[in-house]
Amino acid sequence: MSISDGREQAIRDALHRDLEQERVDQFSSIISNTEVTIRDVIPDIDQDDYDVRGAMKRFVAYEYKEEPTLYVNPKLGIETGISELRFAPYMSRGGKKSKHGVFFGKLALGGYDGIDVAVKPHDTTLESTDFQYFESAVGDYFKTAAVHDLGVFTLTHAGIFLGSPDDEMAYSMTMLKEGVTTIDSIDWSQFFPNTQRHPGMQQIWTSIAEQLACFHDYSDGKLYKSHGDLAPRNIATSSDEGQFFIDWETASFTPGIPKDTEVGATSAYLDLSVLVESMCLPPHANLGGKNGIGIFYGKQGDWWKGFRDIFWDTYATMRRELANKQSHKNRLTSQLDEELDWLESELEDSIIMYRDICNDIPSLKA
Repeated sequence: MSISDGREQAIRDALHRDLEQERVDQFSSIISNTEVTIRDVIPDIDQDDYDVRGAMKRFVAYEYKEEPTLYVNPKLGIETGISELRFAPYMSRGGKKSKHGVFFGKLALGGYDGIDVAVKPHDTTLESTDFQYFESAVGDYFKTAAVHDLGVFTLTHAGIFLGSPDDEMAYSMTMLKEGVTTIDSIDWSQFFPNTQRHPGMQQIWTSIAEQLACFHDYSDGKLYKSHGDLAPRNIATSSDEGQFFIDWETASFTPGIPKDTEVGATSAYLDLSVLVESMCLPPHANLGGKNGIGIFYGKQGDWWKGFRDIFWDTYATMRRELANKQSHKNRLTSQLDEELDWLESELEDSIIMYRDICNDIPSLKA
């Protein structure tokens, strides 16, 4: 790296730290300058129709008190009532940027020792909803709770901090787990095309493919689902839990089996297309604010075959195995085959498109 490059990186890092400090200071000021009511909140999600949005609307209509309130997961055992809150921030994890401005720290509650949390700000001035305030903050908490109810492993939803209707920020929180990071912190530049030399990396993607196939599976007839933003920053990894998905703010849950192939394929495509984009684009890309982890960027060889070997074949095989276990498998198998064929065609076209885009993104070494 040249002196000029180093100076530019230092400036970017300083700007990032300043922005993070501003977010932390704003949050600390809001919670420490007023007494806060602490209330338990259990998302009232009907297990028959899984109407998460309806549960969110009921919460805002009947439980939101239009005063500074920390709504907490009752499973955490936090004492409710009036309390003084304090927040002690942790240093940013490696200076890594967060799309949502997430920061980390210990939230102390009166005489309670405190809880380690990841705090996500939600700018309520940018929201346009069909019900009143704080849709994204409430949605983040409620959808994470819904995922837990489905038996999908993820970080534990901790709480939502909501101020008055005139406040410009709301905050959702999840519990921190020691040793958890996200796969965008891994250097993937040497993984492809010699994937056989990196069995640990391949195992990560095999696990991700199997888990996403299980999440997308609708063969039990109850629900089909989409994460909604399955970028590498939202795929966590740790030595204890392996790989799992986080940040469910944009997730969708729809009862039953998709009414036709196109509906089911589109739901799965929302997640798969983001993965393909991330695997193709390099970390230094800036396409409308988007970048990637650069598995294929700058590499010779067949990118589509690489995607099949790394991810797709495992995903498709698992989807078929899950469908074949059901008593109504003949109808499901036919619909699933059409869905997977459509997805293959669309994803292959996407990889061709991203290869062309990547050809126009100069290497940092150039």
